[in-house]
Order: sequence, then structure tokens, then C-alpha cells
Amino acid sequence: MRIAIPMNGDQFSGHFGQSSAFRIYEIADGHGITRHWDLAVPDQGGCSVIPGLLAQNGVGVVLAGGIGAGAVSKLRVHGIQAVAGVQAGQPERIVQDYLQGQLTHTDAVCDHHERHGHGHGHGGNCHGHGHRHSHGQEG
Repeated sequence: MRIAIPMNGDQFSGHFGQSSAFRIYEIADGHGITRHWDLAVPDQGGCSVIPGLLAQNGVGVVLAGGIGAGAVSKLRVHGIQAVAGVQAGQPERIVQDYLQGQLTHTDAVCDHHERHGHGHGHGGNCHGHGHRHSHGQEG
């Protein structure tokens, strides 16, 4: 299994479509990280290009802060699960928390892109929409 985290430089990116790269983590038997590498987003990237690029690199899960409904839909078309509303932190810790069923996220999907465009930044929880819960728990 491969898990992708949106990045800007060496930092977790708060928004999927505004990331400069994705850190790809390869997971052995669903339990531990065996290796990781950074996959750069092409200059003409964005939400329309990234899902296909991630699929070509075998990604099955994306752990993101802010992400729009259109991007989530495009990821699903490629068989990739999107976990939205992930709090910023160290990328490797985010992946470890996910694997251990301890990742706190809101599942909030941003819905304001059509009204306001992509030229703004916002926090990982898309203005606080959604409910907080941990991966692996219902609720």
C-alpha cells in the first residue's frame, strides 16, 4: 500500500491542490513504512492533474488537510481514498497515526472553491466544517 501526503517543501501542505509535491510512503503489510520519496507536482498541476499522477505511482490513500469535493471525486475515480481535514504535523507521524487508527481528522471537504477561487489559503479543516473523529472509529 502507498499513502500520499501533500507537501510544500519539507512541510505538510494545508491544501491538496496547492501542494508543490506529495510525499509517498510505502507501507509493508499495512503496518510500517518501508521507504518514502517525494513526487513533484508539474507546473500545470492542480486538482485536475494530481489524482492521475498519484494513481500512476500506486497511491491508494491520500491524507490531506483541505481538499475540495471535485478533487475527492477525481481521486475516487482513480481508486484512491481521500482522508480530509487532517491536522498539520510531521508527515511521517501523520502516516503512523493513520496506520495505528489514531489519526484525528474532520472528513471536511471544502465547498467554497467555485465561489472564491483557489487564490487563497485556509486551515486544514476547511473553515471548521465537519466533525472530528479518529480513523478507525465510527462517528
